[in-house]
Amino acid sequence: MDINQVIISGNLTRDPELRKVGSRGTSLCTLGVAINKRWKDKNTGEMKQEATFVDVDVWGAEADKAAGQLAKGRGVCIVGELKLDRWEDRTTKQQRTKLKVKATNIIPAGDLAGVPRSQQPAAASQPGVHREMNEGEESFETNEDIPF
Repeated sequence: MDINQVIISGNLTRDPELRKVGSRGTSLCTLGVAINKRWKDKNTGEMKQEATFVDVDVWGAEADKAAGQLAKGRGVCIVGELKLDRWEDRTTKQQRTKLKVKATNIIPAGDLAGVPRSQQPAAASQPGVHREMNEGEESFETNEDIPF
């Protein structure tokens, strides 16, 4: 059985870009999301930080909604699936690929206030902001903790 679902939480790196594509004029909104990871170095005790940048495509009515509600710097939680785009470079004629997220649901930061924590995506409690772990909570920030 194959599963293709991702949940990311971070901050927008640029304003949403909305355009109409295809003969039907379907809405496509492209987003850039920075996902920040912070941890304490085991050897030095020093706090470290790393950002992962993810491109996101949003289609249809959800694209129109995202373009109207989001802006650069805003926190967001995105649910979607991974999609591999393939194309030929016009200059070099080489095949190129890029892994993106095709969003199915976008939750702007602050919109989770009324949602019980048990129903929120794990990463959505504070998009883009490091949260100290409470006693008894598990952290999956290192490869050693990933259960597969």
